[in-house]
Amino acid sequence: MNNHISRFQPRAYSPEAQGLAPRCALPPFSSFILHPSFFLAVALFVALGHVWANAADRVSASAVTLRVMCGSSMSAPVKQLAEAFEVEAGVKVELTMGGCETLLPQAEIGAPGDVFVGHAPFADMLKEKGLREDAMAVVGSLYPTVVVPKGNPKHIAALKDLTRADVKVGLPDARYSTCGQMFEDAAKAANLLDAIHPAYTSRAHAELATALQTGNIDVVVVWNFVAAQHKDAFEIVPIDTKFPSADVFVTVLKHAQQPDAARRFVAFLQTDSARRVFEKMGYGVAAKSGTLTIYCAAGVQKPMEELVALFMARNAGVHCETQYQGSGALLAQIGIAKTGDIYVAGDDSFMAQAKSKGFVAESKPLAVFTPVVAVPKGNPRGIHALADLASSGVRLGLGEEKTTAVGHTAREWFKRIGVLDGALKNLVSTTVTVEQLAIQAASGALDACVIWDATAFQFKDRLDVVVRGDDAARVDVPIGVLTFSRQADLANAFIAMATSPEAADILRKHGFAPPAP
Repeated sequence: MNNHISRFQPRAYSPEAQGLAPRCALPPFSSFILHPSFFLAVALFVALGHVWANAADRVSASAVTLRVMCGSSMSAPVKQLAEAFEVEAGVKVELTMGGCETLLPQAEIGAPGDVFVGHAPFADMLKEKGLREDAMAVVGSLYPTVVVPKGNPKHIAALKDLTRADVKVGLPDARYSTCGQMFEDAAKAANLLDAIHPAYTSRAHAELATALQTGNIDVVVVWNFVAAQHKDAFEIVPIDTKFPSADVFVTVLKHAQQPDAARRFVAFLQTDSARRVFEKMGYGVAAKSGTLTIYCAAGVQKPMEELVALFMARNAGVHCETQYQGSGALLAQIGIAKTGDIYVAGDDSFMAQAKSKGFVAESKPLAVFTPVVAVPKGNPRGIHALADLASSGVRLGLGEEKTTAVGHTAREWFKRIGVLDGALKNLVSTTVTVEQLAIQAASGALDACVIWDATAFQFKDRLDVVVRGDDAARVDVPIGVLTFSRQADLANAFIAMATSPEAADILRKHGFAPPAP
């Protein structure tokens, strides 16, 4: 045995021992390290090492698969954000979609999952069962909305209208739907639940939307994002009942196989860009609470009341206190109080004053006003041009120059056309709000007044418009956050909603022209 092994013992190889001349003579090692090619080789080796290391990191990251359990109500934004996360993090994301009530028991039995995206009350359920980490991010909100076809043909305005015999109602099934349960709770609190007899119920909000679109039913209750998906065909009715909202949350599951990647994904969904994806797709802002104080020019009251009601309906913990007066009077109040959150001015001149005083840093256009000459129905004095306002015996009404935007704009318009002096000779009434002018003219106390086009629209049954301002007379209606607001995030969320395409539809309904895109 030993002899067998010894036959294969290695021996040192030496050319001299074999009777051969050495193939070459090697220079000393010091000659190598002093040669320039040595340094070049080392540099190349280090550079290749970095390349190999980075490549290994990318291979390692791409080898990770993050499994996300996502409630079907959040599928659209999460799909989009998952694709963006894959590009940014180099991590493959595998989505499991389903109702939250279906995903919860799957998580409970240990089905593969690293992240759970859902809506209340499932965050609490996951925590009670010990299935999620304590850390949780709220990225948006869901709330029931009452939705009708464009134009609201059945004139739905209150929850009570859903009890009418001529109204066919579609509701989410409360046995399986959080939205349906929220609606039933609100209807029960209003003592109307037993009087509402739905013509159609479904677990799927998409089916309810289809039924409304085909005309099989007249009104549906669906999540806010469903209404947003069909905004070209549907409109939300801001009814008198305030529904609660459900937080949209994302959290890491305790049995996560990829906890680091899961936490990165949760952090990614908390970024401003990710939140904007949710908001753009019709989800409410992350649930907030607090009181917003809004100083609003009186001429904007009608649409502002609807916008405020809509914002509060979408944010259950938010209350809005709104003051309506002339722009100058509001500015004076702001200067004294040094409190509040939002200022809506009747034109840019008053917003410029607010900025010069340091009350507002930035503003956005909310709507566009055009001044018009309005007369009592039938135009008894035969006024057809601005020059007619200087005719003998004409009783003219204007807004107060220093405290109302309409008064300031009217005088600038008259001055540019060259009729200011003559018109002022017939001025018999100045008011502190544009609505007061309209009321006086409609009652016959004035022969003519200058009001906003939107105000004339609201009084179209009692007033005629005989002259419209030209393009140079048009003014923007700006909105901005006050610099001393203690609810700046909430105020910005309100402004984002108030300047959205959805808000533009509300403005048009009240006769307002939205700003140019």
